[in-house]
Amino acid sequence: MERRSLDSYMRQRPKSAVLEAGQVSVVDFTECGGSITGRVTTRRGKPIPEAKVHVKSLADWREPGYLLSVNGEGVFRIGGVPPGPYDVRVELPGRSSDLPDEARRKVEVGSGEVICDLLLDSSIPICVVTGRVVDRVTGKPALGAKVQLRERGKGYSVCGELRMPDSEWLPYGEAAMGSEESFRIEVFSPGSYLLTASTGPPEARLVGWLDPLELGPSEGHVEVTIPVGGSSSLAIAVLDARSRTPTAGSSVDLHPAQGVPIELQAKADASGKAVLRNLPPGRYRLEVRSEGHATHRETLELPEAALSREVLLGLTSSIAVSIEGALKETSEYYVTAVAVSGDDPGWEYTSKDGAHPATCGAFEPGRSRDAIVRLRARPGRYGILFSVVEVGSSLSSIRQETQEVEVPEEGGEVPVRLTLGQ
Repeated sequence: MERRSLDSYMRQRPKSAVLEAGQVSVVDFTECGGSITGRVTTRRGKPIPEAKVHVKSLADWREPGYLLSVNGEGVFRIGGVPPGPYDVRVELPGRSSDLPDEARRKVEVGSGEVICDLLLDSSIPICVVTGRVVDRVTGKPALGAKVQLRERGKGYSVCGELRMPDSEWLPYGEAAMGSEESFRIEVFSPGSYLLTASTGPPEARLVGWLDPLELGPSEGHVEVTIPVGGSSSLAIAVLDARSRTPTAGSSVDLHPAQGVPIELQAKADASGKAVLRNLPPGRYRLEVRSEGHATHRETLELPEAALSREVLLGLTSSIAVSIEGALKETSEYYVTAVAVSGDDPGWEYTSKDGAHPATCGAFEPGRSRDAIVRLRARPGRYGILFSVVEVGSSLSSIRQETQEVEVPEEGGEVPVRLTLGQ
């Protein structure tokens, strides 16, 4: 979620006055909103300086949230808050949905100050995860490695209709393996969890992960070892499919195929080559992107050795979706497309049930007729469920229909028209 300062809001509402010599002007700053202040403590009044406070508007879900730090006494304050209702809650490393009701409040902000104290109990963890991170090749401890614990959740949606891959594992807690050669993370609620680890600079990062863990009171204490890195490597040569010339600057992304939220990246050099090294062996999803070309996606198995691949990128084809009918000038609209039958269009999202590839695009606001959004797709024949989604206090489909679409060869475009009001 985007977090930003309120300075930009205050700068949007400047005041000025021209005074003659001897004149006095009183400037009313109440238009800049009110303030929220409070203290985060335990039930016994002990401050919790490691806590963060998240403030989010309830009037408009598109407004960003604000993440505040507290001082040594647990005190937080934010000024210049636009008037309206807000959700104020505590965020604490290693704690998520198990926080008590007293750690979250709804407040109404006007032109003055709102007091919002938050209480956090000192619950005993139901489970403790400890362990080590080691280099898979050398077996040596990976000192300084960052360990993340993720909790299985619902995942993120796109345009209210689609699912984003690899998003069901939500951050829960983290730790670092220091000189004591071990890490420790406390768990306060039962559920499915995923442990990942990484170490080293971005250009030589070593990563690793374990299979999902079911953690609860019966486990109590879980000891694990997370291996990072490996002896596998992947060399990609990216070429234009027609000219067979290198596509310098192409993005090469590698994701574990099991849905682990880890992304390994490289850029193709002037010769079109990109190399990813020190990889754990296993199954991965490969994505290669280049401006003006269709995205290449495939699943591959990395052995405990070097693997080379040549990727040919064809020119992108597209589906040009237009809307006929009245659109509100004050609203924003998306079109979503789900390939319910036919070939694989190579899209980045899936339907809500994860069974079909999907994509989406935004229409320009304020267009009443012939608004067009172009959706990239591989050449092929598809049965596509199109939805027009209006963005408001919630996302709602105002038009749905299924059409048979044949996407032409590389670089071509097929028109699709959706008519509102039918």
